[in-house]
Amino acid sequence: MIKPLIEYDFALALPRDWEERWTEAKRLARQYGFSVDRRGNMIKISGPVSGVITVVDGRGYVRITKKPFYMSFRQIENKIRKYLSKVA
Repeated sequence: MIKPLIEYDFALALPRDWEERWTEAKRLARQYGFSVDRRGNMIKISGPVSGVITVVDGRGYVRITKKPFYMSFRQIENKIRKYLSKVA
């Protein structure tokens, strides 16, 4: 049996002041129906799409671990990039 792809990884640049804007990022996430929890350099995303962002040297390494069946991983990546551009 072939196991379906259930995780998707990609990297992106984060705004330099992302830590200073964390409160705003959390507020925007709630507006979109998500919760975000930060512990050090790990950000857990929960909601219709779930995953983890690991921050290293100003880059976010994103791993999507749950998604609706009707959305492609690429669509989710594009939405995350759009969301982060609003925070930037």
